[in-house]
Amino acid sequence: DPSQHKKILIEGAPGSGKTTITWHICKQWGLGEMFNDLFDVVVLVQLRDPDVHSAQSLVELLPCSPSDPGMVSLAADALLKAEGEKSLVIYDGLDELPRQSKCYEWLLKLLDDPSSVGLAKSSVIITSRPSASVDLHTKVSSRIEIQGFAESKRIEYFKECCDDVDALMHQLSSRPYLLSICYLPLNCAIVAHLFRALDNLPSSE
Repeated sequence: DPSQHKKILIEGAPGSGKTTITWHICKQWGLGEMFNDLFDVVVLVQLRDPDVHSAQSLVELLPCSPSDPGMVSLAADALLKAEGEKSLVIYDGLDELPRQSKCYEWLLKLLDDPSSVGLAKSSVIITSRPSASVDLHTKVSSRIEIQGFAESKRIEYFKECCDDVDALMHQLSSRPYLLSICYLPLNCAIVAHLFRALDNLPSSE
């Protein structure tokens, strides 16, 4: 029911793909291929942006277009008038938001009592490293953990990036430490880049 206030926490280690998922959601929604029956508006807020750390209202959080700064106020007014109904706001990078910031206080209000910030019917996705989001576990309706690539997906990724996957996997098998960290997509990207550039992975010793 899109009129209900859904609060979803996505957790994962650095490099596991949390930010990639938020961009994917926005892109697929924009293309009309995801959540279009649920949401008329999808907004992505990058909490690592220093400009949002002092934000105390929705209008201060929304991304601003330099060519049309007045559009932000109009968008915020429309969302608040509808109490956020059929809207999804994604807050990416809670672990990069200072705990003493005004924005963090505002987010807690949003989770504890969404009507207090005028968004009683809005849905929310927050991404964070697990170590920074323990306090939110009792405040959200759902938690999702991104665990990275399974072995089959890791090999599938390398096939997309490298011509000689067998040689790459052979080198990784002799470098246990490198292989052990390849469950993270970011690390897979680094390993693939090194292999393509050097034809030989550095020693993990």
